[in-house]
Amino acid sequence: MNVRTKMSFLLQTLRMLKHGYSPTRWSANGIDITYLDRAWNCNGSGSFEKPEDAAMTASAVESELWRFVYVNEIRLRVSSQGRITDEKGNDIATYKQGSSGHLYILLEIITGQKRRMKRVNVHKLVGQAFCLIDPTLKEPTLHHLNGNRYDNRASNLVYISHREHMQLHLEQRKQEGCFESTALEDDEPLLSPSPTTHRLAIKDFKKEWHEVLGYSGLYWINQRGWIINSHNYAIRCYAGQGRWQVNLEDAEGDVRRHSVDHLIVSAWCKQESEAEKMINENEGTVLHKNGDQMDNDLSNLKWIPLPD
Repeated sequence: MNVRTKMSFLLQTLRMLKHGYSPTRWSANGIDITYLDRAWNCNGSGSFEKPEDAAMTASAVESELWRFVYVNEIRLRVSSQGRITDEKGNDIATYKQGSSGHLYILLEIITGQKRRMKRVNVHKLVGQAFCLIDPTLKEPTLHHLNGNRYDNRASNLVYISHREHMQLHLEQRKQEGCFESTALEDDEPLLSPSPTTHRLAIKDFKKEWHEVLGYSGLYWINQRGWIINSHNYAIRCYAGQGRWQVNLEDAEGDVRRHSVDHLIVSAWCKQESEAEKMINENEGTVLHKNGDQMDNDLSNLKWIPLPD
C-alpha cells in the first residue's frame, strides 16, 4: 500500500468516524483483528480491550499449521490458531457467537434439492483436526484450558470426559458465588433479560435450577421459566403462538425452538420416562391452570398427555 493509498484510506476512515461508524475489522498479512462481543480478537481467538493489543499478540503467536476437515462432504481448512477457510484458502464469513458462548460459522448444506444452513462450532473443528482423544474417555468433550471460549487455539483445547467437564464448570460457578445483578426482580415479567447485558444471581444452584432435558451441561431452567447458560447468563425468550418460546443451541451447533412451559414440566418431572414425553410437543400439551398461557410458574402448569 503506497503513501497515497494510505492517506486516502485514512481520510475515508475519518469520514466514517464523523458519521458515528467504527471499524470492526483490520486485516494484514493473513491476520484478522476483529471486534466481536465487546472485545477484539486475533484470527478468531483471544479477548482484548484494544485492537493494538490483539495486533501485538499476532506478532508473537506460535507457528500456524493447517489441516483439512470434512463437514457433510464440505472440505474445510482448519488452522492450529483457530482460523477456518474453504479448501481454496478463502476466508469463511465472519465468526458469530452462539448462546453457549462459543464461536461458530455457518455452512450451506445441500441434500438433493434441499438447502439448509448448519452451525458448526469453531473449537470442534480445531479439536477434530489437532486434538487427540483418549479411547478410554466416556463421552469425550472439548474443554478450553484457560476458560476463554473465544481462544480456539489447538494448544488451548483438550478432550476430557463429559462428567469431568461438568464438574469443572460447576466448580467455576461455585467459586464465582452470588453475583450482583439488575436482572429480574420478583415482580418483573417472565421475559428473560438479554444474555449480553444481564447475569443472574445464583444462591443455591442445585435447589433453584434443573438441567434442560436434552441440553446437558448447556442450559438450566428454574420453576418460573427463566433459562440460563453455562455462564449464568439469562437466555431471552419471546412471545409466539400465545406462549413463551425460546431458541436453544445444542452441542452440535443446531438450533431448535421450544415452548418454555414444556421445558419447565420436563425439567422438574421426577420420572425420566415421562419427562422425555413432556418436552415433545407432539406427545401432549401443557395446561395453564389459571388460563394465562404466559404464566409459566411450575405451580400453574399441568401436563396433559395425548390419548393413546
